[in-house]
Amino acid sequence: MFAIVGVVSLAIGIVGLFVPLVPTTVFLLVAAACFARSSERLHRWLLRQPMLGPVITTWQRSRAFPPGVKRRALIAIAVTFVISIVLVDAVLLRVGLAIVGLTLGILLSRIPTEAPVQEPSPAADPASAADPAIEPAAG
Repeated sequence: MFAIVGVVSLAIGIVGLFVPLVPTTVFLLVAAACFARSSERLHRWLLRQPMLGPVITTWQRSRAFPPGVKRRALIAIAVTFVISIVLVDAVLLRVGLAIVGLTLGILLSRIPTEAPVQEPSPAADPASAADPAIEPAAG
């Protein structure tokens, strides 16, 4: 049962990559959770996908998005909804699209972003600091 729900969620998530208003990330996270409970092979396969795996892995580890993902998602939402609003003639539909777009943007902006991993700077490394006993003599 979990495998079936996972495959259906994955399919909807992939459709969401191309169709506005279909959430991608939520369905991919559901698929990952279902695969983790039903098929280790499918779960591993999903996590190894270059476009999908890092987002899912980061979410499972820290309940946050990797750096840059939120920004790209917010830009995609803004572009998609602005184009949709411009192309629609009905005023009520425009208002509805604006409300949904703003709501999605607000909800997405509230999800934390994982801090990027920073390499230690050479100045912070005590081994690379100059030894005060070897300082040149003043004179």
